[in-house]
Amino acid sequence: MTVRKRVRNSKGFSLIEMMVAIVFIMISMLALLTASLTTMQTNMKNELRNIAITISNQTAEVLLALPEDDTEVTDGSVHSRIAGDTTQDAKGFPFKKHSVRSYQQEYDIQWDVVSKTDKIKQVTITVTYTFKNKNYSTSSVIYKNKAV
Repeated sequence: MTVRKRVRNSKGFSLIEMMVAIVFIMISMLALLTASLTTMQTNMKNELRNIAITISNQTAEVLLALPEDDTEVTDGSVHSRIAGDTTQDAKGFPFKKHSVRSYQQEYDIQWDVVSKTDKIKQVTITVTYTFKNKNYSTSSVIYKNKAV
């Protein structure tokens, strides 16, 4: 008799044990899904920031290559990249719109030129963009020397 009792009590999992296991698996899956979504959003923010830094670097290269008397490096004024401006396009300025994972992102590009001496101009380049209703910006400073 004792052998039959042991066999009858060890036939498998009870319904309550199965439900507890399913709830535990569901909570684990929900945590993994949340972590995955957070990771994808962080990757997108980083990619947008990297593009903003690249735009800033490209703008700096164009400004350094321009002649000293060019209107884009006029002292004491704030300049902006104007979408569709053929003169700026011809000079090689980066475009304002970029595609990231089939998502169109628009960047605002501005630079401020200030003379430090009669031979050196400081150019502050600021690239701003909006992602998920939050504004982000990156700035860089270059110095343009007058050719001797």
